[in-house]
Amino acid sequence: MKRKLRVTLFAGVAAVVMILGAALLQAQNPGPGGDQGPGPGGRRGNFMERRIEGIKTRLGATEDEWKVIQPLLTDVINAQRKSMMGMFRGMRGPGGPGGPGGPGNMGEENPAANALATAVESDNVSNADLKAKLQAFREEQKKNQEDLKAAREKLRKVLSLRQEAKMVLAGVLD
Repeated sequence: MKRKLRVTLFAGVAAVVMILGAALLQAQNPGPGGDQGPGPGGRRGNFMERRIEGIKTRLGATEDEWKVIQPLLTDVINAQRKSMMGMFRGMRGPGGPGGPGGPGNMGEENPAANALATAVESDNVSNADLKAKLQAFREEQKKNQEDLKAAREKLRKVLSLRQEAKMVLAGVLD
């Protein structure tokens, strides 16, 4: 009973966080490009640009330093996003947070997450098939986490200790 209550409470908190995050994204002014969604000029493009600019300002890096840091920082941010794709899928069903196009997959495809979500929603899936899809999803997530770790290490190598600390506070490094 306690486990079920904890799981339900966690799911509720995660749903509230996702809804608030989506509301904050919608409240932001998309700029002259309009509300175009993912990609250049869209919400995610503007968000990533603003995040990178904010980090650049906080780091106080010289232009020469920034030329080295920026591509590595972009790799880390992309790896972070990829490692989160597929997470929280199906918490409110298709189209809602975590469903197709929702904040959980950020408009990008994750075949392992899609296959698992489809299997979970199907009443006709065998336990063996569900287990295989779950294993494939976990392997994809493990690979994404390893890629993120490698990207973070590459970035960490070019930073001063102070810059590294600032990146940790910004949620880029762990």
